[in-house]
Amino acid sequence: MKLALLQIGADSALNYKNTQEKMLRMLETAGENGADFSILPECTYPAYMAGFNSENYYKALEFNDELLEKIGCIAHKYSMFIAVGISVYEGNMLRNVAIVFNEMGEIIHSTYKSNLWHFDHKCFTAGEEFKTFDTPWGKMGMIICADGRIPEIARILALDGAKMIIDLVNLTSSSMNVKDFTNPQYEHYINVRACENKVWFAVCSKMGVEDNCVCNLGRSMVINPDGEYVSQLSSDVEDILYCDVDLTQDFGKPLRRNPELYTIITEENENLPVMKYMNEPIIPSKSQFFTSSVQFKAENLKEFEEKSKRYIKMNAYCDGNIVFLPQTTFCAQPKELYQSVSKYITEEIVIAVSKVNDEEKYALAIDKTGVIGIWHKTKLNNSVPYACVATNYGKIGVIFDDELYIPEIARCYMLMGCHILFVSDSKKRTMDNKFLYTRASENKIYLVRNSASEGDMTTIVNPDGKTMAVSLKGEEQIICAYTLPSYSACKGVVPGTDVVISRIGSKYSRLLRK
Repeated sequence: MKLALLQIGADSALNYKNTQEKMLRMLETAGENGADFSILPECTYPAYMAGFNSENYYKALEFNDELLEKIGCIAHKYSMFIAVGISVYEGNMLRNVAIVFNEMGEIIHSTYKSNLWHFDHKCFTAGEEFKTFDTPWGKMGMIICADGRIPEIARILALDGAKMIIDLVNLTSSSMNVKDFTNPQYEHYINVRACENKVWFAVCSKMGVEDNCVCNLGRSMVINPDGEYVSQLSSDVEDILYCDVDLTQDFGKPLRRNPELYTIITEENENLPVMKYMNEPIIPSKSQFFTSSVQFKAENLKEFEEKSKRYIKMNAYCDGNIVFLPQTTFCAQPKELYQSVSKYITEEIVIAVSKVNDEEKYALAIDKTGVIGIWHKTKLNNSVPYACVATNYGKIGVIFDDELYIPEIARCYMLMGCHILFVSDSKKRTMDNKFLYTRASENKIYLVRNSASEGDMTTIVNPDGKTMAVSLKGEEQIICAYTLPSYSACKGVVPGTDVVISRIGSKYSRLLRK
């Protein structure tokens, strides 16, 4: 299948006639160059900022039927599928919609933007359905821009058989130089969505500035099911990206899920424990907590105890409230691990991780009173619920190894009110950092990862998905950073968009099935 991503220049709703002409001209060019599937960005017509120049915006909508008819004719003329982002007025609702034409010029699918971004709420009504559609190359799904920040949406499409997800976007950016434009969805979100679901992503964006306000990223791209960029445009050109994609290519399957553990994802927002956490009063001066993570190697329990003693003491010197020790490379029973570190604890909480055998791993949260939390790596035939443990420094959870690559796990912890999620890993993977940044920012929580792998590093990431502290690669080291409950209690991304309140839990029931 030959894809054509039509990266069109942004324009004001005042110039809707010019936008029409440009859309049709670019589609003709794609057709003449043999495209099988052409894609135009979110709100290509008439513009994105629906509440600005509203008189001209609504006047432009009067030409929707005529424009869609012309697009259908081009699809038929070149036997080409077309996906286009457009604003439509339905009844008394303005909708941000993506429409698919088949090779006969017939509309076969449409989807509405669900996760409304920023001022979208001033004009658009959100969608609540996530469906796939059939093509000669296999099933596909479609999302619009900020929907890519919600892990449930792409997951539902993948579970229903999508081999590729088309993402129509107006990704925004900011820089003194347009060539430097970037965006979290471009940097890691979409790579993670592709990799965690093992689907292709075709992301078509506008470029340029709309109404002297919205700076569009450009960088239209194709990403494979391993999360790798296959092809992309720059941020500063209006152009067409052609890319051959084989949806039959085998990239393996997503990691095995445990849907019976994900029931909290489908809860209505008002029933979620995190909502209480979000609304609790916080005194900032009394919630300035410091978390440490340690990178070291130990060959046996005796060496582990010696190094743990040193770094627990060093954590206290650094005013750390929680210290995260690396996963052991040897086997140790929980009682043995507890005895090796508990005698050195004063006021801090220590999180220690080991394995009983090659299949069973566990983590202990220990303070001076004893074990206050225990976690087990989720096993396929012996699943245990996720435990969000309340401490004086916020609620904490632990995940193991490639559990980071399963979006539902971190999501469940966040919805239970988790403030910090500790990631104990045994090896380094290419996509680890992208997953770390995405899990932190899509859930607005802190993530702390350390690893027992040779040449790896320990990292602390804030709720915006930014690195706060990182160890030297492969070096024995302790790192520390503020982990403020007030920061992770704020789930807003921009005004009008919230990672909890913007969810539609009742529409995610598909996640509870295999």
